[in-house]
Amino acid sequence: MASAESAPKKAKVLTWQSKLLTAQDFKREGNELYKAEQHKAAIGKYHRAILYVKGIEGATQSLPFANMNPDYEAASKISDEGKAQVELLKIACYNNLAAALLQVDGSNLDKVVTYCEEVLAMDPNNVKALYRKGQALNGLRNFEDAMKVLRHATHQPDGEKGKR
Repeated sequence: MASAESAPKKAKVLTWQSKLLTAQDFKREGNELYKAEQHKAAIGKYHRAILYVKGIEGATQSLPFANMNPDYEAASKISDEGKAQVELLKIACYNNLAAALLQVDGSNLDKVVTYCEEVLAMDPNNVKALYRKGQALNGLRNFEDAMKVLRHATHQPDGEKGKR
């Protein structure tokens, strides 16, 4: 005789909103660690936030197994405002991840460039990403490209004066 405990449990489907809140919490924790100069720990939090953001993006795409769970479709519907929130969070997390990596000696500067390029793909004139990419390229001794990127950053109207 099968008991209620042995019956298969229905998998819980996280809504995009709950994933967004979790990602925001990880980002906030990363920011606190960064301010406390615990850069390696902050990097881990930013990575986790990005994983949740990618989970939102993956859930909103048409997946072959999506129709197997009726809750999945409802959980994955995301508004235009929600998409904008996700993109802003993704930009902030990649920017913060790049900043934290730049603070850790021996970090892979190629990864910093890659993370900055993720931001620049969404926001081509993002001054923070341009500045950090320029720093990483300089550290990689790619001086010519570093100068191009940093010049581009200084010509942005929303450029932060302290970052020039």
